[in-house]
Amino acid sequence: MIITSHAIERYTKRVSDKDKKDIPVYIAQNKDRIEEWILKLYESSEYICEGKIKDNNLAHFIINNDGWVFVIDYNKEKIITLYQINLDVGAEFNKEYISRIRDKLKSEYKKMQIGEIALLGIHKEKDGLIKENNSEINTWKKQIQ
Repeated sequence: MIITSHAIERYTKRVSDKDKKDIPVYIAQNKDRIEEWILKLYESSEYICEGKIKDNNLAHFIINNDGWVFVIDYNKEKIITLYQINLDVGAEFNKEYISRIRDKLKSEYKKMQIGEIALLGIHKEKDGLIKENNSEINTWKKQIQ
């Protein structure tokens, strides 16, 4: 998985106590370790959904138990950015909130997938009906000529 420089910078700003002006130097000196930390967070994550981001590009959203949300490119090759959900009401509340939201999103996503499967079935059924009707129309056209 490729980690963009933007993701490395955003992660470092979010977890580091460094001054803003010191961040580039810190990243240059610790890039490999930062990438390892990000990948460890990513490995314990699970898929939430896909959605549009800047310039209407599609991306995948993935979250881990600690509330780190990863925005992954559509081809699932790059971590575009990441951020941590923090409601500033305590770690336990954050974990409970993240767990419930993740469960709700998974449930809704499954419903959406079931709906898409049902639509595909209807689409195939209608395609068959259209083909039958076109065949019958062609038969009638031949009889009229």
